[in-house]
Amino acid sequence: MTEYDKLLEEAEAKAEAFRSTAKEYIPKMYYALRDENPNLTPEDARDRIEKDCMNIWSKRTILDALPDEAKDLEKQKAGRLSQREANSAAVSAAAEKKEEEIMIDTQGKPIDNSTQAQTTTKATVADSFQTSHNNEDQLRNNALKRNSLSAV
Repeated sequence: MTEYDKLLEEAEAKAEAFRSTAKEYIPKMYYALRDENPNLTPEDARDRIEKDCMNIWSKRTILDALPDEAKDLEKQKAGRLSQREANSAAVSAAAEKKEEEIMIDTQGKPIDNSTQAQTTTKATVADSFQTSHNNEDQLRNNALKRNSLSAV
């Protein structure tokens, strides 16, 4: 049994009790693999550790615990940059909530800001629904009055 295999078994045994053992064992396992096989690339060592330890730690935990030489720094930079861009795009694409004010005359018709009459009031969209509802009530009342007058 190689030193790497011994460390892997030891890590599996201790991982149940202590999940934070990754930072202790993964660098040791990485260097043990590299010492046992000098022709092994950092990427190959990382892949083997990820595959062998996936039942002990999450991939993110393994990557965090690997020595810097085993990490692809260009991928890290690209990932951070794309995350930053995604956050920026999400913020800039979010719609701003704007409250629009419309100036109307006493008859409820909109007036442009350049020619404001003294008898203007501010109205919101909710006010226009209220006005519409009141107009319907007035029409109903007028119709009822007409019906009651014609019945007399």
